[in-house]
Amino acid sequence: MEEIKKKRILHILASGGYSGAENEVIAVIRNLSNKYDFAYVSPSGPIQEILRKEGILHLEISGPSSKEIARIVKGWQPDLIQAHDYRTSVASSLARTKVPIISHLHSNPPWLKSINPNSLAYLLASFGISCIIGVSSSIIDEYLFRSFIKNKYLTLPNFIDQQNILSKAAENANDHSYDLAFLGRLEEPKDPLRFITIVNEVAKELPEVTAVMMGSGTLEDECSSLIKQLCLEKNITMVGFKNNPYAILNQAKLLVMPSKWEGFGLAAVEAMVLGKPVFATNVGGLPSIVDHKCGSLCEDNEEFRVKIVNVLRDATLYTTLAQGAQIKARQFTNVREYMQKLSEIYKLYL
Repeated sequence: MEEIKKKRILHILASGGYSGAENEVIAVIRNLSNKYDFAYVSPSGPIQEILRKEGILHLEISGPSSKEIARIVKGWQPDLIQAHDYRTSVASSLARTKVPIISHLHSNPPWLKSINPNSLAYLLASFGISCIIGVSSSIIDEYLFRSFIKNKYLTLPNFIDQQNILSKAAENANDHSYDLAFLGRLEEPKDPLRFITIVNEVAKELPEVTAVMMGSGTLEDECSSLIKQLCLEKNITMVGFKNNPYAILNQAKLLVMPSKWEGFGLAAVEAMVLGKPVFATNVGGLPSIVDHKCGSLCEDNEEFRVKIVNVLRDATLYTTLAQGAQIKARQFTNVREYMQKLSEIYKLYL
């Protein structure tokens, strides 16, 4: 009996880095490879070693351009394109390959709210896109041209592979423990410079407070300079990009997310799986994740300082929030349900 050929799905990402969206894509491929053939398309970078270990096919591009995507599509001949975030979605639409496109949006940048080249480019590209998935309703709620895409938009919150996180968290990291942790790209959306400022404010009351910053990016030098400027070298440790950040995160007490914008806020749930309370800004999908039972949403640096200091000083309060974090995280750990919903979306276009 002839074997049924599996449909081919191309995941396209704009960078070769490794963060929330990349982790999500890898988990999807890992869980659905029995049903579909996948290829991961991105520029070169740290992601290549991770994909190699996972046994995932990587097709390299120089950048997320329509020409590069057309080249990959011609060579690999996918049945469906899943373009992650705005640049790859626009480039995939402009490539005009006649392959159905799912635009998977993981963030809600400020330009969504106004008329500008980015918002107009995505509007025009959307006419060549079959389906738009957003990780939170905040994305379409904030998009100025939402009336044009509302009929093809659906919300599919991110999921967390709890067992994978717990397993990686149990691996050896180092002998250090930390009070505060920052996990994310050292880029404007995650606002790592603000994290350093918050640590500085906390240190005024708790001089021995310790913090770890996990991630790399274009703001790395600025972060290092600010740490030196504020004389926080003994308080803050920058460890750079980590293939397995969970082992280090597990050695911290709290996660601080001072993001300027977030589509969902995956790092918050990852920390909560490990029983880490989360203190975050009130942006994007974070209000659906963080509440007073597992941490707090903070409006300004003063609120961050007060609430963080209170938790670090009060062991009973910390234990209560840590338990609340693990309970809340369970809402986002149903991998089977997520894969079933995503498979149903795939079937509409295959």
